[in-house]
Amino acid sequence: MVRLARGRFLEAGEWNVLDPDEKYRAQVRAFAETTRTVQVFSHWSAAALWGIPIVGVWPSAIHVTVNPKSGQRSTRRVVRHLAALRDDEVVQRDGLFVTSPLRTVVDLARTARFETGVAVVDFAIARHRKDRDPALHVEHGLVIEAADQLANQRGVRRLRRVGEFADGRSGSAGESFSRVQIARAGLPAPDLQVEVIDREGRTWHTDFGWKDSALLGEFDGMAKYTRNRYLQGREVAEVVIEEKLREDAIRLATGFGMVRWTWPVASDVHRLERLLVSAGLRRER
Repeated sequence: MVRLARGRFLEAGEWNVLDPDEKYRAQVRAFAETTRTVQVFSHWSAAALWGIPIVGVWPSAIHVTVNPKSGQRSTRRVVRHLAALRDDEVVQRDGLFVTSPLRTVVDLARTARFETGVAVVDFAIARHRKDRDPALHVEHGLVIEAADQLANQRGVRRLRRVGEFADGRSGSAGESFSRVQIARAGLPAPDLQVEVIDREGRTWHTDFGWKDSALLGEFDGMAKYTRNRYLQGREVAEVVIEEKLREDAIRLATGFGMVRWTWPVASDVHRLERLLVSAGLRRER
């Protein structure tokens, strides 16, 4: 048995088939079931309940926001953020009180690493994402406005940088992280979700594109090859073959080169830089 919270357990077999997002979400729910006081889940815990992806690993602690006058303090198990939330900043989701989508992404953009802030804001402002809850949508302009409203508060400079860098066309946390790393490497900013119509009239989209360098790029996360909701009953070999045929069609239609990378490559900014330059990406003067 795996202990989720005081008096709450899950069989190891059930626990082991959950992905990291689902495991942390289960811990948050278990805590909610055992606590005696009403909690407003925020930051990472609210992100998990909203289904917002992050870059990196989920924390071990539960995150809630409490009124500064409450006298409650953080413990090893529960991080309590002090803030007086407005009524419109707290909503109910599946029976739990959580910070609103806007407040959640603003809190994370202020306190998390830059790449995580970019990933959560990219996800929240996206309009084309099929894997996102429609109730989650946040207007990009409101994130920018929040930075102005929180003028002298901690993390506002980071929030403003995240808001300016965010782009709702990003298709995954891995793509958001890759974009951050490309910028850190000082390489040209790519166009996103580049549309390609092949010789048979089919429309495809690639994650990244650099027209001046005649180069297309794809972040290749492992989820499409391992998670059932992406496989949709297909064998991994079938998915790999489909990806290869798709890539061939795109190459023939554009005449562009194409380069792929994974999490380990994206995590090493110098390795990603070498890969892109060797594939033909021209540096800016």
